[in-house]
Amino acid sequence: MIYAQPPRRPMRLSGDEEVRWMGSCFHDPVERLGHLPATGACAINFRFSLVAVGVQNGIVDVYSLSGSALLTNYSHSLNPQANYYDNKQLVGKAQQNGQVVNTCAWTSDGHALAVSGSSGLSVWSVFGRLQTCCDSATISETNLHEIQFEDYFMGSCRNLFWGPGNFELFLLTAPSESSTRYIADDQLFVLPFAKSAVATLHSPDNTKHGFLQLDDRVSVYRGADCPDLSVINPESDVWQHIKIPADYISTNWPIECSCISEDGKLLAVAGKRGFTHFNSVSGRWKLFENEDEEQAIHVRGGMQWFENILVTGIDEAGSYSIRLFARENTLSLSQCLFEHPLQHPIVLLSIHDTSLLIYTSDNTLSHFIIKDQGLIQCGSIGFEGIVGNPLRARGMSWLVPDAQHCFGEPENDLDYATIVLLVGGKVVLLRPQRSERAEVKYDMHILADHVEFYWAGRQFTNHDELGLLENSLWAWDGKQIVVWLDALALDGDNFPGREKIASGDKCQPFESRLTIPLNFHPLSVLMDKGIFIGIEQKTVIKKSLSFALFRIMTNTELFIHQVIKFYLSRGKMEEAVEFGAYYSKLIYFGHSLEILLHTVLEEEADFKINSTAQNPSAQKPASPASCSTASNPATASTLVADGNAKNTQQERKILLPLVAEFLDHFKESLEVVVGCARKIDLKQWKNLFQIVGKPRDLFEKSLNLGMLQVASSYLLILNHYYLDDDSFFDSSIKIFNQDCPDQNLKPNQLEEDHYSIEIIYSDTVRLFKIGIEVKNWAVSFTTSFYYTDTPIFDYEYLIK
Repeated sequence: MIYAQPPRRPMRLSGDEEVRWMGSCFHDPVERLGHLPATGACAINFRFSLVAVGVQNGIVDVYSLSGSALLTNYSHSLNPQANYYDNKQLVGKAQQNGQVVNTCAWTSDGHALAVSGSSGLSVWSVFGRLQTCCDSATISETNLHEIQFEDYFMGSCRNLFWGPGNFELFLLTAPSESSTRYIADDQLFVLPFAKSAVATLHSPDNTKHGFLQLDDRVSVYRGADCPDLSVINPESDVWQHIKIPADYISTNWPIECSCISEDGKLLAVAGKRGFTHFNSVSGRWKLFENEDEEQAIHVRGGMQWFENILVTGIDEAGSYSIRLFARENTLSLSQCLFEHPLQHPIVLLSIHDTSLLIYTSDNTLSHFIIKDQGLIQCGSIGFEGIVGNPLRARGMSWLVPDAQHCFGEPENDLDYATIVLLVGGKVVLLRPQRSERAEVKYDMHILADHVEFYWAGRQFTNHDELGLLENSLWAWDGKQIVVWLDALALDGDNFPGREKIASGDKCQPFESRLTIPLNFHPLSVLMDKGIFIGIEQKTVIKKSLSFALFRIMTNTELFIHQVIKFYLSRGKMEEAVEFGAYYSKLIYFGHSLEILLHTVLEEEADFKINSTAQNPSAQKPASPASCSTASNPATASTLVADGNAKNTQQERKILLPLVAEFLDHFKESLEVVVGCARKIDLKQWKNLFQIVGKPRDLFEKSLNLGMLQVASSYLLILNHYYLDDDSFFDSSIKIFNQDCPDQNLKPNQLEEDHYSIEIIYSDTVRLFKIGIEVKNWAVSFTTSFYYTDTPIFDYEYLIK
């Protein structure tokens, strides 16, 4: 049993009075079913108000603490053996008995938890994403070879701790016997780590770029500047590694925060004292000329680039201020462009267009305008009663309505903007409400909990190019990306909570959000390319080596088809077409549409299988005639459902025709349909072509448009679509062998499914004639169609 004791005022006790322990039990395996007994390992995360408790079978239970009374709620469990987590229910592989959690430790910024035990080492993100795992099962096969594996921490670890800056993890292992010598003492291993710059400085520009921070260097993802195919190719080396000057890092190690400019060309890093900045165009760093001035200041609250000006929060011997430094000038306190003193330390600093937002430790948000290399203060608001502990705030941005953004005065943006705060793991929206006396009050809503970081859409998009995502919010909760496509349009009735942030109530999902699962850790959203960029750690063990190799792999995920499907499922065809039109210039846009069509078909097939298994007497799917009514806007507009729930049966019947209607707006539609058809089960063809049209009609359309390669693919589809059915093939052969076939064909065969061997031959010849005339195809060899042992006809073909 583990108890949490709330803070109490110290009081003097008499000699006869007993000291009583006052607290509440939050981990009791006897009273709470499903909870395993604790093993003694425990770690507290003050930044996120979490407690990690090691239990049996190598599992770690995480609890959240909230309120002054330290109320505890179960948050999630960490188990390397499991492949799925569903909050309070753990579903996965069979748990291995006998594993013990020896110790666990959070990083000082609270973003990662290292767990060691009898089975090895694992490192997790704050809300449960497994970042790396080293266990005895991984190295078991190496014990059978001549070379003895000597990275003993992967098999068993007794203790661990994070080094300064959280860039190194120190691991203590028990004495062990090597292939060459016996080691009688404990061994200490050091593992280097890289972390996202967002972990230490959650600024709009840092979230816009893939930006990693290491012990002595930074790495910037440059794939956004590369051609489209380089972005989605995992083999492309699109990272720029920049070493931090030794003169700076030797006296100011470790690095505490880093920032990058909007265009990714300017960087700045700050250590224990001072800071230094880098220009990627010239490839040069700029340091303070006077080391005493560098040692006199400390960057507190962050820093961010505004064009060629570095805006920094400075703490100089207990005096707080905002200072502006020009990139071209000598780095010196005397060359500071502007200084604005503050009464309290800066907690967060954020720049949006020409607006500078400053959140200080006295729970006050101040708005400044950056103009003429100086700051103009426009206003401020207090968050008393909204944010319980200002130091727990980790990110800040705002969403300005379009009318105010385009026609209003920037000085008044604070009166109209919706403020977004990331406090602990909660994404909080503060919406302005005007009273009859023209006073502005803020209505608070909690969008989501368990959020590690978020992106705001306005920082990625151009208002004239992609206005649909301008007011979007994207949040990562450790398992999936949660997207609100228009946070300003959310109905207040849909918000899950209006309670104070300090309370422990959890948020419930609501209808206006989209969830996109990811199997890697995201770093940024390339909004103009429709891609998530992220990384994952890979451990390589070779039989010829006595140690392990650790690699960081870049990973990507398309989200174009996910957003289109979300719009279509709600009957918003116009928005879906507008969204797709923006990305139609991308070379992989057709691939995204194919994924969309394939996903909808697979979901419908799985739904039918599950429905049949649960209710064998269920009715057959609706006929094509009934499905065609879905293209009616009046019918399509009724598609409104929870973004997290699976589509209902009626919605699935309507969604596929909507996808077909959507594809007709793009020139890639014919290629998308045939590409999808060649990748799905033949049993799904009937359902597909009932909606998108007959394959013969699509073949003719491809020929008329001169899309000969697509037409040849449809020709392959036609061969299987009709002739793989033995009963139809028998009737076709009989008709083909009759003296007067035209007089004996039934009307329904001629109108609907009449596609004989003779027609196949005719279509093939037409395709080759057009190919020879237009594309100069060459014909060189002969192939025969056979039914049983008798050749039906011969024709020559070869496409070069």
